Amino acid sequence: MCNCSKDKVNMKIAFDGRYAEGNLVGIGKYTENLVSGLIDRGVECVVFYSKKPKVAFRESEQVILDSSNRYYYEQVLLPVSLKEKKVDIYHALGNIGISPFSPVPTVLTVHDVIPLEIRGYFDELNFPFISRSSYFLRLTSSCFFAKKIITDTNYVKRQLVQKLGVSGKKITVVNPGVKISGKETNLSFKLTKKRYILNHGGIDKRKNLERLLDAFKTVGNLFPQLKLVIIGDNPHLKLKLQEKAKSLGLINKIVFT
Repeated sequence: MCNCSKDKVNMKIAFDGRYAEGNLVGIGKYTENLVSGLIDRGVECVVFYSKKPKVAFRESEQVILDSSNRYYYEQVLLPVSLKEKKVDIYHALGNIGISPFSPVPTVLTVHDVIPLEIRGYFDELNFPFISRSSYFLRLTSSCFFAKKIITDTNYVKRQLVQKLGVSGKKITVVNPGVKISGKETNLSFKLTKKRYILNHGGIDKRKNLERLLDAFKTVGNLFPQLKLVIIGDNPHLKLKLQEKAKSLGLINKIVFT
């Protein structure tokens, strides 16, 4: 969210909307609120997608660069379209995606560098070495060519400085805001009136959910009335978590939604 004055800003900013093409969670929600906040300030916003999004942001221009090839999208289609649309700034919102061929100044938001911190992060993919090398190249290249970098936390800023040698002067920490709707939400699953610990960070390797189960095993011994609710969908990883929960004797104390 943008906690700014309402003075009109005569500027046209383009955004990487690829993380907002499906359901708006995580970076997609970050994109939605950032674009919405800037539109409220009078900024003209253009959102670039690689396919038609499920949800279109209000009052923003949509540009669909139809390509499933991320390199062709970022290095060829995007720079050409940025020039055609005559934007002032391009903002990549998902850790990577800055092209050295960009015709306009660029901003990059880096939320984390977890793939660099977790050993074997890419091991379950078909080509781990290629995936790891591609991620590292795209991240370092994006950080190098970005005019400005935004991180969510000081920790991520330190990681970029220490692991990638990025100048700290180039990085600004902007803590993400939160949008409070004030409305009640009906859950799509039923929970009886008991005591729960809710994990709503999604199911992903970077979320360290196996360690969460280990921790809950300890907590559950102290507070046997507690249950753990894990929200998200990842069939392969969810199965592994269910197997671990069973081995820990927790299968009846964990709710997967």
